[in-house]
Amino acid sequence: MNISIIVPVYNVEKYIERCLRSIMNQTHTEGVECILINDCTPDNSIKIAEKLIHEYKGNISFRIISHEQNRGIATVRNTGIKEAQGTYIQYIDSDDYIDSNMLYEMYNEAIKTDADIVITDYYDTFRQKEIRNVQKIPSDVHEILSHLLQHQISWSIRNKLYKKEIFIRNNIVLPENIFYGEDLLLNVFVLHYTKKVSYIPKAYYHYVQYNTQSYTYNGFNAKTISDIIKRTEIITDFFKKVGITPQIHQSFIFHKIDYKFKLIAATKGKEQAQICSLYPETNEYIFKSHITNIKKILLWLAIHHGLFLFNIALSINKLKQKFQHSHNNE
Repeated sequence: MNISIIVPVYNVEKYIERCLRSIMNQTHTEGVECILINDCTPDNSIKIAEKLIHEYKGNISFRIISHEQNRGIATVRNTGIKEAQGTYIQYIDSDDYIDSNMLYEMYNEAIKTDADIVITDYYDTFRQKEIRNVQKIPSDVHEILSHLLQHQISWSIRNKLYKKEIFIRNNIVLPENIFYGEDLLLNVFVLHYTKKVSYIPKAYYHYVQYNTQSYTYNGFNAKTISDIIKRTEIITDFFKKVGITPQIHQSFIFHKIDYKFKLIAATKGKEQAQICSLYPETNEYIFKSHITNIKKILLWLAIHHGLFLFNIALSINKLKQKFQHSHNNE
């Protein structure tokens, strides 16, 4: 088996036919399997999928695997890795869709270069328009991980083809009950063990931005905030275990600062005060480093995330007050 496509299924009855037809219409179908993971979807998604699969006469082998209870997207990813029989794994979310030549182009690139990961551009797809998300991929794998932590390249798994051997050889399993940012965890784990990454400067994947029932649509709610904090703890523990370069350490500091600002802006009262106390190592960096470094942090945040300077200044002021208060009490 060449490629295993993993498709999570949950509340996508409006979108799943388009997704599956885009898979069925691929120009590369030999040695391809598609595994649908039913995470106890409460709608008619599986019935729609079963009908399409029954009618399909092509070469792709389809399987449906059902969880006994809803377990979340991270567990769906794990189930897919466990069940996949292909040399390479491609994740496609069931509210998204792909161009007909995606598998052909990505698999050929993987074989030609013996890549552990193949990365492409992708489209952010809205109801009235599409925006091509261009990836600028460095040649060095450690630099790719560094850029990923700084959001200079996407940490989505959608635009990436992975060699399954990386997961198996290094026992990569995502922590359960993570609904937001499991893609980041997966890519941090995989990139650490990756030797070769290949890049195709073309876009094939259409990442739909208007599904209000998706796992991560609801923004910074209590569960999202909890997942972000937990995710950062997991990455911290992983880096302590495997060791990292100074460049990746620096990028991870930027990553923590970025999300610290975002979470401060998204919270109030006691919850906001608790967020201010997160990642004390970032406070030292912000307030004790040379002013040029602070300017670089603010410029990086403004360029890559379009944050309002007022919110940035407000966040810094809150952090500085807490930082100074704690030192005055020492």
